[in-house]
Amino acid sequence: MFSKGWLRREIMSWLKGIYSYIIWSFIPTLCVFSWSLFAFVIFPNHWGLLTVVGIIIVLLFTAYFAFKSN
Repeated sequence: MFSKGWLRREIMSWLKGIYSYIIWSFIPTLCVFSWSLFAFVIFPNHWGLLTVVGIIIVLLFTAYFAFKSN
């Protein structure tokens, strides 16, 4: 049960889960948030602020429903 192959499979499956979470969840979120901050810098009036607030609200709802579904 505790052979080298078993340990390697366990570690690789754990790393695969971590990497897929980072690739499919964190990086797109970071891109969307950085894009909204870029819009805030380009449009420093109320449109930039509304963009940042809207993106934050969308990300909060996304995180809420993602954790609620699990």
